[in-house]
Amino acid sequence: MNETAKTFVITHKPESNESVDFTINGTFENLDSGFKKLTVTTATGTDAPSVGTIGYGLDIPGYAFFLQPAEDRGELITMVKGGECPSEDIVGNWVSVKNLHDVDPSTNLGTPQDVSVVTAESFGTFSWNNSTKKLSLPAQYSLSNPTVNLNRTQVLDINCSDGIATIDGATMYLTSNGGMIVHTEYTSNAATGTTDESVITAFASETLSAKSDFDGTYAGVLVSADASVATSIQAVSVTCTDGTCSGNIIDPDTNTAPTSGGGSATLNLTGTINVPNAGFISGTMTTTDGSGNMTCMIDTNAASTSKTLISCSGQNPGATTELFNLLLVSQ
Repeated sequence: MNETAKTFVITHKPESNESVDFTINGTFENLDSGFKKLTVTTATGTDAPSVGTIGYGLDIPGYAFFLQPAEDRGELITMVKGGECPSEDIVGNWVSVKNLHDVDPSTNLGTPQDVSVVTAESFGTFSWNNSTKKLSLPAQYSLSNPTVNLNRTQVLDINCSDGIATIDGATMYLTSNGGMIVHTEYTSNAATGTTDESVITAFASETLSAKSDFDGTYAGVLVSADASVATSIQAVSVTCTDGTCSGNIIDPDTNTAPTSGGGSATLNLTGTINVPNAGFISGTMTTTDGSGNMTCMIDTNAASTSKTLISCSGQNPGATTELFNLLLVSQ
């Protein structure tokens, strides 16, 4: 992404070890809403989007980019800075951003995990030992009981090359500055061979000193678990003060309420900061549909950019068995 020329290039691979199957070139503009509006000018390859296709993105320069194609309201594409493996020890946090799945061993069919039960892990911690090249997952937590470790510790030997590692059906995209995205493939229908994936995002952890640390105005997205619903991803504008965050759904082009499908929500982060671990805080998300538990990981200086990143995993206020996510980037 070239900020001076306002151009971008995106390449896509079906799998991390396969060749590029399409390339997208385009231009972008920075909107008053805090989003980048991307427009495709040329595209080549299999399943490449049409010229003129539009997408909206949130950017933390040199760290992460979150892209939502306008023609696919059920998909949020999360990207981290590519091509670099971790170069030092890292301690960080992770949250689920696409539902983990329970698989019935008798049928090998995957169904969305019920995030309202106390055994459903939705967030946790990780550490990277740069000397041993081991990735540890020492703690996992549920949204229903966000302070009790589920004690499913894992220690993985990671061979990272050009920022990518593959292990046990999972593909990890790692960065030198603590970012990580993990895609885990599962079979959603054994009869047809259909596969899908669960996704987590992870970032280096930071100890918060007070809830006022993340006061400010944010651009962000709400993501519901039901990707079949046309409005499962919504752009939002949010203001946080001392742990209370109030926001509204917006049209990213106009930075105002959309002509249809609008609404408001309040995130009350009433929990204690740095619980269960540094950088975490828990609370509830309330909308007109109800209320659900939510836990957020917060970095007030993501990759030394002075940008605050808030990434939350929660229960859908209208259906607390379903995963619900909130991603915010400070303006």
